Order: sequence, then structure tokens, then C-alpha cells
Amino acid sequence: MPLQAERFETPTWARCKVHPDHHIRFGQALYSLPTRWIGCRVEVRGDRSLVRIYLHGELVATVSGFLTVGLPIDHEPTVNSNRELTVVIASGPSSCGRPPI
Repeated sequence: MPLQAERFETPTWARCKVHPDHHIRFGQALYSLPTRWIGCRVEVRGDRSLVRIYLHGELVATVSGFLTVGLPIDHEPTVNSNRELTVVIASGPSSCGRPPI
């Protein structure tokens, strides 16, 4: 079997808290999540092309594309390299199962 053309990239994992402004910080970017998850801790997996956000082991959001590093996040995030930013929020849990921190 021939080798793959691209080198395998080891994903980065982190545990992040959803802050009162709806954002988590992962790497050098901020990602916005729904109000119902404020105070929750989520697991985040990122690689070169996709960021996946999990709550209690359930995939709740995916983000493809890359946010421009160092710029404030608003409702229309800036993208670099002319890549589209696509955010998909799954239905997921209605809350993190405990009162917000």
C-alpha cells in the first residue's frame, strides 16, 4: 500500500469554559456558543481544517475554516486565506446539567 500524500496531523485537544460573553478560547481564536451553555466546560478538538466542540462527549458544534488571529470576534467573524467560516450548532443538551459557574 502506498504512503499517503499528506502527513498525519496530530489534533490538539483542550477543555474550555464557556464564558458569560458566550465564547471559548481555543488556540489563538474565540468561538461563540449558545447562551444555554454559559458556564459549561466543553472539550475542543482542533486540527488544520476543523474544530469540533463536545459537551458531555456529544458533538455540539463544528467550525471549519480559520478565524483571523488577534481580531475581536463579532457576529460576522473575519476569515483569512479566503476560506469560508462555517459554524454548525447541533441541537445538543439544553444545558450542561448543572447551574452555571
